[in-house]
Amino acid sequence: MKVNDFSVNISSPEDLIILKLLSGREQDRLDAEKIIKIQKEHLDKEYIQKWSKKLSIELEKEF
Repeated sequence: MKVNDFSVNISSPEDLIILKLLSGREQDRLDAEKIIKIQKEHLDKEYIQKWSKKLSIELEKEF
């Protein structure tokens, strides 16, 4: 994405969820849950599950 002639990288909601869960911090877990709640209908759940498995991230059962 370009902003004022600068290239800006923006993380997808899926990547942001994975990174937040990878950190292991409570606030990041809460942030990830909020993103999931807001974006639930639009998330690529298979992508999140694939990378969570590769990175040994435990997902909640209801995800």
